[in-house]
Amino acid sequence: MPTTQHEPGLERDVALEASAVRRRVPPPDTDHKRPGLPFPGELRTAPVEANPPRPDFVTAPGQTPPLEPKYRPYDGPAQRAHTIRLVIVGILWLLGLGAITSRLVKIQILDHEKYLAKAAGQQERQITLAARRGKITDRTGRDLAVSLAAASVSVNPRKLTEMKLLSERVSEVSGEPAQRIYQRISKPGRAFAWVARNIETDQAQRIFALAPHAMTIHPVTKRKHPLGGLAGQVLGHVSIDNVGGEGLEALYNQQLRGKDGWMISLVDGLGEQVPNTAQPLMPPVHGNDLTLTIDADYQAIVEQELSKMVDSLHAAGGLAVLYEASTGAIRAMANVPTYNPDESSQTRNGALRRNRAITDPYEPGSMFKAITVSAAMAEGKVTPDDMIDCQGGRISVAGGMIRDSHPNGVLDVRGVIAHSSNVGTIKISQRISSETFYGYMRAFGLGSVTNVDLPGETRGLLARPSRWSARTHATIAMGQEVGVTALQMAVAYGAIVNGGVLMAPRVVERITTPDGKIIHAFEPRKVRQVIPAAVADSMVNMLCGVVEKGTGKKAAIPGVRVGGKTGTAQMAAAGRRGYERGAYIASFIGFLPDMDPRLVCVVSVTKPQGSYYGATVAGPVFKNIMTRIINRDAAVLQRPSDAVYPRMPEVVGMSEIGATARLASLGIPVRRSGRGSVVVSQWPPPDCRVSPNRPAFLTLAEREGLANVLPDVTGTPVRQAVATLSAAGFVPRWEGSGIVIAQEPAPGTLPEPGCTVVLRCQRALGTAGAMLEPDGRETPSEERQEPEASVDDADVVMIDASDVASKPTSPGAPIIRRGRSQ
Repeated sequence: MPTTQHEPGLERDVALEASAVRRRVPPPDTDHKRPGLPFPGELRTAPVEANPPRPDFVTAPGQTPPLEPKYRPYDGPAQRAHTIRLVIVGILWLLGLGAITSRLVKIQILDHEKYLAKAAGQQERQITLAARRGKITDRTGRDLAVSLAAASVSVNPRKLTEMKLLSERVSEVSGEPAQRIYQRISKPGRAFAWVARNIETDQAQRIFALAPHAMTIHPVTKRKHPLGGLAGQVLGHVSIDNVGGEGLEALYNQQLRGKDGWMISLVDGLGEQVPNTAQPLMPPVHGNDLTLTIDADYQAIVEQELSKMVDSLHAAGGLAVLYEASTGAIRAMANVPTYNPDESSQTRNGALRRNRAITDPYEPGSMFKAITVSAAMAEGKVTPDDMIDCQGGRISVAGGMIRDSHPNGVLDVRGVIAHSSNVGTIKISQRISSETFYGYMRAFGLGSVTNVDLPGETRGLLARPSRWSARTHATIAMGQEVGVTALQMAVAYGAIVNGGVLMAPRVVERITTPDGKIIHAFEPRKVRQVIPAAVADSMVNMLCGVVEKGTGKKAAIPGVRVGGKTGTAQMAAAGRRGYERGAYIASFIGFLPDMDPRLVCVVSVTKPQGSYYGATVAGPVFKNIMTRIINRDAAVLQRPSDAVYPRMPEVVGMSEIGATARLASLGIPVRRSGRGSVVVSQWPPPDCRVSPNRPAFLTLAEREGLANVLPDVTGTPVRQAVATLSAAGFVPRWEGSGIVIAQEPAPGTLPEPGCTVVLRCQRALGTAGAMLEPDGRETPSEERQEPEASVDDADVVMIDASDVASKPTSPGAPIIRRGRSQ
């Protein structure tokens, strides 16, 4: 083949020309009508000569022609911009992918639990299964407070259009003001609101029918009191959220409330519950039941009789406590005006809800005189037969003169109590020191809480002796400058009635499960021996004399032996010092000593109009209460008095055989000491009531040698022991004061006539100078734990009618005018 000659650079030119030729592609031949051209689909071939070699490429000799390039990139500014855009898009795509990936990691892994809970909150609804609150019953099982089926109605405000109209219609059914309902359901952005709560089931159905597409009914329980306002202040109330407020409902809220259950149900996008999807389920634990010591019949009697007197005298109010002295059980506790927890308007009245029998202290007046005389007798400073000169009803004390409402001359101690002599009581109290007097008052439970199982109890007012004025000892003796609650006085008198033993008061008898299983039973609890049993018996006899021939005659019940004490005191002025003019508290505290159980009842009427003496106002209330109780429970309470609590006969001088037979006929056991055939001394003294199974102590000797037999005087007051030993011809010498706990030589021995007998005595509160703690431990007087100083311990200074004040014991001490004391 001939070699083609070309000039340098021609090859490049030819290649460029060939490239240009390739870009000039002729359009396809679509004209099939031209002659000589094939029809579509026919094979088009061309002769060899028709396709001569294309001079598109020029090759050097011996070289293979290069292949024709399909594409040659254009290297220009537009191409570079395009590349940059691609890179940017790629980077943004990678960044977006990374952000999405990180977000998915956060949602699916890191915040998995959070979004799972959020999803559950949108898809599930927890429905509370309310526990039924335990019931409260009286001691016989009658219902005082129960929980009944009720309903609450909620609404989704987003589904409402006429909210005001709906509020008015709901108000017509529930009785709640329409404006209050509208305020709840009209708050913006809310998908849930209460329309009505704790209403009757039929009311809930009527409200639901007003807008069934937007409302839901929730089953709940509602507290009801089948006996209305009976013991309302004791029971307390329950809030709309099933939480106890005040009274037993508050104190035992955890026991009564129980524990709510729950169940989980699916809901749709509109928040409506999906049927048949309620799972899982936690059933509720219903509350426990309370059985009280209160008797519903007794409570009703006390409230009715107290209300009658309050209404008849247009008094501001009244209160009463019925207390069982031997067990500490409170059988009734009444406040007038009464309070019905089912009435919402009354529930908002805090003064009406208050249980004033344990919260409001007041001056007891002459009721306190029994405490004063009991302390002096327990110390052996006085006996019922001691004569007291009442000085014509006038006595001068620091700061002025104290008078009796009725002048008296010389009276024995029984007469001082029966005629409620201020002068006689003050002279008796002066035989014991202020510290001793204070110790007995504390032992009787004054100045401290009784620890009754009720909330809100106050400890009253009792200042320590170091803060007494020169006049305080005398005025406290007759029931002034001391503040007590009605329950404190009932417990104190209960100790006197119960042989000197003070019992802890209680309202709850037991706690049981809904199926009746006993969780805890509250047993009677002895607190302390306040005074000796013999002193208590003598005090009971003297208090019976108050009703038989003293100031308490209007409390007498025909055919029944009654003991008690009246009291009349002025009320302290609110917000200022002194007393409120014309405002009195008339009180009476009484008991039936010949009945078992021995019930103590304290009655107090506040601000009676007209008559205001305790004898004429509170005494008849006590009489009516106890008469109705006796008539109701005659088989339980009413007993022949001489068969149950016989009177101790006089047996001194009788033979041993005759005295024993006489006492045996009365059912009185006998304990003997000494040797001989004649009774030379006895205890209890004659005419004293003897409790069942309580023995009489007889000292025996021969008629010719009485002085040779040492009587047994242990367990008797030192004054009585001294008299017995002196009568037997011995010389007594004693150590301490109060009750004889040991004697030397031993009783029944035959010492020489006229020998000295050493008596070791102990105060009723413990050893000399000590106060017995509730658990029986003794605390030396120099180590007594006194309560912290507070407003209750403020000095109280009395002045008489002439407005002559005694000097306060400390700066700023309030001055209180002397009130009347009956």
